Amino acid sequence: MGVILLVFSALLSVLLYSYLKAQVIRDAEEKTMILMTQVEAIGGYVSETLRPKMFEILSKNHSIDNFIIEAMSTTHVNLQVIKRFNKDLPQYVYKRVSDRPINSENRADDFHMGMMEYFGKNPEQKKWQGIVKLNGEESMVYARPIMSNESCLKCHGDKKRIPKLLLVRYGALGSFGWKEGVLVGIESIHIPLSLALADVRKVAWDTSCLVSSLSAFCFSPFT
Repeated sequence: MGVILLVFSALLSVLLYSYLKAQVIRDAEEKTMILMTQVEAIGGYVSETLRPKMFEILSKNHSIDNFIIEAMSTTHVNLQVIKRFNKDLPQYVYKRVSDRPINSENRADDFHMGMMEYFGKNPEQKKWQGIVKLNGEESMVYARPIMSNESCLKCHGDKKRIPKLLLVRYGALGSFGWKEGVLVGIESIHIPLSLALADVRKVAWDTSCLVSSLSAFCFSPFT
């Protein structure tokens, strides 16, 4: 009977670990999806509302060759918003990168280059979500392709038509000459799972030890 209870406690531990791990993964999927939705909303507002309004104001003031990065760059605005977000929740990591970024600091690493290849081969896919190893630890990643649109071309299109301040600032290193409807980058959010999974393993182990101890006590010759 004691052996049966020990086997039962081990099975219970495995089942509990599997259940809690699945819960952790579902929770991470939901959190990264919610944050990405928020980021998309901010980026959409910048590109569809704020940037056109700023171009209108600059045109009226005869400053069409100027470019106010703090209000007109989707990448800059998103990165700054997440930077403030990370003050309270530093575990979320946001990336908006390209193989040919206008700012070299936003160049894609190997993982994001792989994502660009994936979306390039699967243009019908609008997102990718899964667990990968980043910086040596398991992380839940939510990635989506960045497709160029008409608004993007005002800053990344023909060099003769973009604000001259961008050419002065980034020069030949900048990413220009884009066409509409082309995959130009990857936007991703990832959250490490290591700590949460470690907690799950501890709970499963503690439960197994507790059940085993109770079993040993119940079948002790002194009971």
